Amino acid sequence: MHIALRAPYTAFGALAEWAVALAPATGGKKTASLVGRRGILARFAHWGAAHRDTARPLVWLHAPSVGEGLQARPVIELLRRRHPEAQLVYTYYSPSAERFALGVGADYADFLPFDTRGAARALLDALRPTAIIFSKLDVWPVLVDEAVARGVRVGLIAATLADKSGRRGALGRALLGDAYAALDRVGAIDAVNAQRLTALGVRGDRISVTGDTRYDQVWARAALADRNSALLAPFADDRPTVVAGSTWPSDERILEAAWRAVRLAHPAVRLVIAPHEPTPAHLAPIEEWIRREQWTGARLSAGTAASADVVVVIAPVRWVISTRWPTSRMWVAASTRRDCIPCSSRRRSARRCSLGRALRRAATRNCSSKRAAAVRWTTPAVSRR
Repeated sequence: MHIALRAPYTAFGALAEWAVALAPATGGKKTASLVGRRGILARFAHWGAAHRDTARPLVWLHAPSVGEGLQARPVIELLRRRHPEAQLVYTYYSPSAERFALGVGADYADFLPFDTRGAARALLDALRPTAIIFSKLDVWPVLVDEAVARGVRVGLIAATLADKSGRRGALGRALLGDAYAALDRVGAIDAVNAQRLTALGVRGDRISVTGDTRYDQVWARAALADRNSALLAPFADDRPTVVAGSTWPSDERILEAAWRAVRLAHPAVRLVIAPHEPTPAHLAPIEEWIRREQWTGARLSAGTAASADVVVVIAPVRWVISTRWPTSRMWVAASTRRDCIPCSSRRRSARRCSLGRALRRAATRNCSSKRAAAVRWTTPAVSRR
């Protein structure tokens, strides 16, 4: 970290810790992030004293939120298979990931304290890690500095750096360049991102292209799908099928022109589209597009869905509530995202949006993790079955 930024960064960390102490017990997502960190150093110290076995290696994996956690999950599963003797600690930044973290198979999971010298040293003392792995991009400079000083190996998986990321600017390089340069190993999702990360400070001899674990995970889940289930069986034909999952209106505008060209070349192809937010306002343009193109369309729940040209995934009585977003948007059970958090989060989030209030009782009656899991077949990008 550039010397001119050290004092402001330290002050920001102290201010964040002060906010943790003074935050109200209830509130939105930001408040939950602060409240969740109260007593965190004591929790880590307690776990370390009670459960840390120094005869075994310990891998500490940090994934800021659910998206990064999804990228980390295949790595965790591989680590467990190849090194069952290792202990695993999983940390996250966002309260959205709290529930998700319970299912990753870690020996201990908790919030990551704010990036101060005191917190970094306390966690390193408690965990005595063999290695620290960051998922996707977020690297905490003080934690990296303290870890490297103790000889702890530090790495980055599924490394991604967007072309317009602020980290590529002068301030980002001044703040984080030393931390990225200190990484022992970096696995980038592709060559382009590897070049950007090298420009940010990652050493060229320590970075390699390893691919994107998100696609590996989708492929593995698709291979495990029950094609004889009531949901999938009607689609088990020779008709080529393309699935557009978790789409936004901006995605659908691009899809319209592309799909028209695909239909001209392959008239029999079928589209299954799962809107990210299946609200009436979102669904209306999709259904108008289907009518305008004179295609046959159907909701997934309809008996004619398998024979339709375009199938829209929506199950209005099977709501799943996710805390991924501060406004607590509602996700249908047919969501293509794995980070749907059925049932358990509704007490905390459903009351904080009008849709949540209206559907809270329906969600309580109808939401179940089994239903959510049953429709995860929508995740694969292309399927011919």
